[in-house]
Amino acid sequence: MKKILITLSLSSFAIASSGAATIWNAGKIDNAQEWSGAGGGTGPGTGGEEVRFVQENGPTNALPGNPANTGGEGAGRDIDDDYYFAGSYPGPIGIVATNEANMERAWTGNDNDLRFHFNFPNTVSATDLITITFGITNGFDQPDAIGWDIEVGMNGTPIYTQDVVNGDQNGDWTSPGFTLADVGGVVGPGADNYVTLRGTNTGSTSRWLSLDYAQLDATAVPEPSSSGLALLSIAALGFIRRRK
Repeated sequence: MKKILITLSLSSFAIASSGAATIWNAGKIDNAQEWSGAGGGTGPGTGGEEVRFVQENGPTNALPGNPANTGGEGAGRDIDDDYYFAGSYPGPIGIVATNEANMERAWTGNDNDLRFHFNFPNTVSATDLITITFGITNGFDQPDAIGWDIEVGMNGTPIYTQDVVNGDQNGDWTSPGFTLADVGGVVGPGADNYVTLRGTNTGSTSRWLSLDYAQLDATAVPEPSSSGLALLSIAALGFIRRRK
């Protein structure tokens, strides 16, 4: 069951006049945790869609994390919960010149946060509908005993929770639409906007759940014309009369 945790604005129910524009991808949509450069998943890649997935190195760390994790393998690997796209951020992070090359690959019982930091481009407006999409891959532990809740949020504001259960191998889910105002989003360089995907095991024997990718989209929603508002008002009056 999906549980919507924020109050969506009226514009969330409007019909967009054009397709969504992707702001960023973290990971390639391939159900394989691989990047598309030479050598497959042995990376590191160039970040973003071609990020290198690295085994988590829990426990969960505090914000703001490190935008320059070097990855690696084994006990000495350098990775944290916070993935940074190229941009300008408040101190102590400052300028991130290129997309971070490495990213945690899964949720576990004691390392259950994945965060994605970015700057909203100036093309995103106050009325745009923003959505967060994520997918899991078939690399998760014990596919016959899965029970996870993935809480999706932005800037510390919960948006909704997605249940992941048996049979959801290679599943993909998109959040309800929301606006900048719903999550305190700030457009332009210098602001730290971040998406959080928090995984909680709901009592199953599954020890981890693997991320395939995360994606952020914005869809322009035109302001209604005066004639459209008039028709909406008439429809509302008709509904009120029928209720009476």
